[in-house]
Amino acid sequence: MVNAEFFDALEQLEKEKGIPVDYMLDRVGQALITAYKRDNDGMTDNVYVEPDRDKKTIHMFVRKTVVKAEDLYEPYEEITLEEAAEYKNIPMVGDIIDIDIPTKSFGRIAAQTAKEVIVHVAGNAAIGALKKNDSAFGNFLVLTALPGTQGLYGFAGYFMFQTIFGILTPQITAIQASAVLGAGIALGLVALFSAIRQGQVCANGIAAIGQGHNVFSNTLILAVFPELYAIVALAATFLIGSALA
Repeated sequence: MVNAEFFDALEQLEKEKGIPVDYMLDRVGQALITAYKRDNDGMTDNVYVEPDRDKKTIHMFVRKTVVKAEDLYEPYEEITLEEAAEYKNIPMVGDIIDIDIPTKSFGRIAAQTAKEVIVHVAGNAAIGALKKNDSAFGNFLVLTALPGTQGLYGFAGYFMFQTIFGILTPQITAIQASAVLGAGIALGLVALFSAIRQGQVCANGIAAIGQGHNVFSNTLILAVFPELYAIVALAATFLIGSALA
């Protein structure tokens, strides 16, 4: 999920809104760790996120201590010598191993978290603008909520596969499962970057309204354009579902 375009979007937000990239990356990292622990009951404080602004990547790691197989009591914190050999040459008992969490486990959490951060950025812009023009609260509310609507497309995609086409059943074939996975990933990525761009447009509109400019209608119109890509992705998902059914 996280690629150069995501980092470019954060840098653009820093230029336009003065919110430091490192601050946003820190918030993303904290949210990712919280979400990963929630999805992996029993995980402790041995999870950390490592963003690299130069390479424009974000990696999540689980840190484990090497133990003998007969001494393994905490699988979320410990790893056997045999398993550690997959990550380090000639591991020894007591060594610390950092295991890179696979993208398939990390990507869904990262995508959702990034959407939440973008919505949060728009919310911060609204709070700042309200201090200058509290009579425009209704306009700020609409523009703040708009980027968050991108999450509805994922639900709509699931609804189509589950209810309209009836594909998500125990009898699903490998080809159908692969197609559903591909459609879901594509829809999620398009909705993510659509939300990022839409959040930037809305944040700029909120700032302008706070300064006294009457640009709510224009901002709403402009904010719709990035969402067209998410609509097209949803339409493509519908066509994939039709073909599979």
